[in-house]
Formats: sequence, structure tokens, C-alpha cells
Amino acid sequence: MPSSKKSHYKKSIGQTSSGEELWLVDQVLDDRRNEAGIVQYLIQWSGWPKSYNSWEPAEYLSTCRGPLQVYHERKRIKLMKGDSSISSPSKVSIIEIICPHYVFFCKL
Repeated sequence: MPSSKKSHYKKSIGQTSSGEELWLVDQVLDDRRNEAGIVQYLIQWSGWPKSYNSWEPAEYLSTCRGPLQVYHERKRIKLMKGDSSISSPSKVSIIEIICPHYVFFCKL
């Protein structure tokens, strides 16, 4: 998750009633299972450079259904075509910016 220490990048967009920070997801880039078998997604954060992309457990993305659906549909189409790379078409990026989705994280 982005660190809000750098003032020139966007800060969290708020907090839940339980104190969890809210961050805006630009898009989901990739997925994997870690050593413990937990599904993780590579997240590109809205307003943050790519160097802040981070792997996040699926459980943290419970409110991020739109970008996850777009990612899985792109992946399904690529696999059907026999292409293992998942690129982000510009139309998808525009839709995600216009219709942002939020994700929350437990404090570490």
C-alpha cells in the first residue's frame, strides 16, 4: 500500500469508522499465490508512480470489485487467445479513472 509520507503524492482518501485507511486503486496488473498459498494482486495506485505498485492480499480488495473484474476478464481473453501477457487497453484505464473503486487496508 502507498506510504503517505511523501507529501507530493496523493494521501489516503479517508478512513473507515474502524480507522482503516482508504486508497484509490487505478488498476489491477497481475496476480500470484505467495508461499503460504494466499492470492495476491499487483495494484497500481491512483496518483502514485509505478514504483509504488504493491502486492496486496485478495482479502484487502473486498471493495475493489470493478478493477478485479476488468483484470480477470482481460486475463480470460488473453488466455483464450494464447497470449500470457496482460496489457491494459486505454479504454479500460479511462473507465477505471471515471468510475474509481476504493480499497481499504488493516493497519499494520
